This record gives sequence, structure tokens and C-alpha cells, in this order.
Amino acid sequence: MAWAPCPGRAGLTCATVTVPEDYRRPAGPALSIAVDRLAAIGGPARGVLLVNPGGPGESGTLLLPVLAGALPAAVRASFDVVGFDPRGTGASAPLRCGPAPARVTSALPVPTRPGDPLPGTPVFAEVARDCTAAHPTETPAVGSIAVARDMDRIRQALGVPAISFYGLSYGTVLGAVYARLFPGRVRTMVLDGAVDVNATLGAQAAEQAPAAERALHHLLAACPSLPRCTLGPDPVGAYRHLLATLTAHPLPAPGGGDPTPVTSGDLDTAALAEAVARDRIVVVGMKQNPVVKEARKALAEAGLTYTYLEYGSYFSQWKPRLAIKLWSGWPTFPQVFVRGQLVGGNADVRKLIAAGELKQLLEAP
Repeated sequence: MAWAPCPGRAGLTCATVTVPEDYRRPAGPALSIAVDRLAAIGGPARGVLLVNPGGPGESGTLLLPVLAGALPAAVRASFDVVGFDPRGTGASAPLRCGPAPARVTSALPVPTRPGDPLPGTPVFAEVARDCTAAHPTETPAVGSIAVARDMDRIRQALGVPAISFYGLSYGTVLGAVYARLFPGRVRTMVLDGAVDVNATLGAQAAEQAPAAERALHHLLAACPSLPRCTLGPDPVGAYRHLLATLTAHPLPAPGGGDPTPVTSGDLDTAALAEAVARDRIVVVGMKQNPVVKEARKALAEAGLTYTYLEYGSYFSQWKPRLAIKLWSGWPTFPQVFVRGQLVGGNADVRKLIAAGELKQLLEAP
């Protein structure tokens, strides 16, 4: 593999791996799989840890710093951590079809009544129809078995006899399929939040809902102790009021190419993602925007580690949509979040750093 520094992403190196579009025809059309690497900290690596954040189809390169930041220090010291964009997504021969990501995030994550279909089902069906029509030969080549075979091509390109793998959510499916196809090429494997592929999407969502609700209450309970709790003395009451308001009266579409109104589904999606990613600095924006570059430069100069999510990815979509409409007075780009709170954008980042407010937020209990 020909590794090179990732443009605008300090500490990461990038490469591509060529794979067959159809493994039944290895000499046929080929695809390029985007791969990013974070080198082991403090010395030579003992091995390679391949990671996948789930989705299905979430960007393993964009979220690599997020996943690596959650790993124990001993793991980061021993392994090169490698992420990849599954075929058909991100920078790996993406299929550009289907509705905007906001159509998915605006749907309620779970049905309002037991036994009802998943609210996002019509959107998922629309994606399947649109992509099949727009990419009739490429769409059938996108699937878990093909991605698992791509993972083995990545292993070969890395020059290692076996890989360790960390998969979350749908990433557990990829890990299980890989282990089934290539049992002798697995060093160690952690499947976190295993998915029951025999259960419907509605059943899976219903099973996850109690844990998600507990995480949300934990998140809201911690808010009043933070320096910038925008939800007031009763965060749970504020959340319920906002949820009811958005249910009855969705906010107008943010615009800028996003025509979907902001709904209670956006709020639920935001809260769910916030519950799992609140202990980091997150910058959301367009990388070519000069104010985004300035914000990232200010954080780097201050020695503050952060995660950058480019606006428009499925994972980042909810943040700008809510920020644009629910926090008046802040600029659209960039949005800077610390521990789940929107703290600034544009020149505000340098002011917050100079005043010590970012450090205070990070050190808060």
C-alpha cells in the first residue's frame, strides 16, 4: 500500500486498495477502497486493528479518530488502527443516489406503537429503488459478503497474516461474516453491540430503545453541572417540551440544499449520537470553507485534539440541522461542540481558547 499523509487530517495516513467489483469475476471491473491509518503511539506496532463503526455504510475513515479515541491506551500503543469506507460509500466508489441524509435523520428512530413498522422504512425502500435504477450493475455488488472480502484484500495489502477487528453495531455483522469466510485470518475480534440479522429493523430498534433512554437521562442529568447547560435547571422537562413542540410544529427546512423540515426525529437522532460522542471536541463543517479552516487551525495551535466531521455525512447531518435552527445567533459553519454543547464558530473559537473556556469545559466532571 502506498501510504501518504491525509490532506488536512493531522496524524492520519491514507491509501487505497483495489478490489474486484464482483468477486465472481476477479478480472472484471475494479473498485478503489479508501483506507486510513493511525499509527501506534510510542513505537512499532504489534499488529493491525481494523475497525468499522457500523451504519450500515458509515464512513470508517471519517470516524476513525472517534473510534481510536475510545480505545484503551494500551491498545493504541500496540496497534496501528485502520479504518475504511465500505464499497459504495464515502470515498470508496460511492453510489450517489437516494434521498438526502436528512430524510433519514428526520424520521423517528422507533415506532410510536409496538408492532408498527420502523418509521424510516419508506425512506430505506426509496433508497433501494433509486440506487437500483441509477446504478443497475453496481448496486448488486454492494453487500456484507463483498465488504468482508474487501476486508481480506485490505489485510493482504497490509502484509499481515491475520488481523484484529473491532466492529460496532452493524460492524459486528461484517466481523461475523469475515470470521465465517476467513476463520484462519482472525487474530482477535471484538464485536460490540451485536446485531441480530434475523430480527426486523423495527424489532432491533425496539430492543435498543431502553438502553438509549437510560443513556439520554444520564446525559441530561449531567447537564446542570456543566458551565454551559443551555437546557436550564430541568433538562428533562426542557427536552420533553422541545420534543412535543417539534412533533406538533416541525421547524422549516434549514435550506442550503437541505429541503427537509427539522422534526422530533432529528432531535432523537441528535440525542442518541450525543450520548455516545459527548466527551470530545467535534467540529462540523465544509472543509473548503475558510472559517472552518480557521477554527481547526486555532484548535491545532492550542494543542487541543478534536474530531472533524464534514457536513453532509450521515453521522454529522443532525448536528448542523439542529444547530442552525435551535441555537440562534451562531453562524452556520463551522459548528464547534465540546462535550455535547455548541460552544462557538468562526472567530469565537480563538476567543474561547484565549478565555480558557474550552479547557474548562473539557475538565468539567
